[in-house]
Amino acid sequence: NLAREYIRDHCNEPLSLEDFTEIAHLSRHHLIRVFAGQIGMSPYKYLHLCRVNRGQHLLKTTDMTVSQIAYAVGYNDPILFTRHFKAFHDVTPTDYRRENILLPAGGNLPSPPRP
Repeated sequence: NLAREYIRDHCNEPLSLEDFTEIAHLSRHHLIRVFAGQIGMSPYKYLHLCRVNRGQHLLKTTDMTVSQIAYAVGYNDPILFTRHFKAFHDVTPTDYRRENILLPAGGNLPSPPRP
């Protein structure tokens, strides 16, 4: 599916449904119907899923702030990123990061250095 690949490859860029219709060479209504039939969700929802999944990866692998991640994955508003993240994962990005910190062997965080 050209539209799905395009969304996945460009989800951090500003995209609109009109971009998807041009790529797929389908009318707006037909694209939404075909996309939902193949993927199980609208192109718009899939776009947000791709952005949230990229954000999820960055939360685990970087020390970027939630706001920095929101902008990096294509949101103009960190609150919107948080809203979509919570809709897909039932947890805020901050709580997700806190719950997914990888602990070193032994399961304990290292002690902070003494002054």
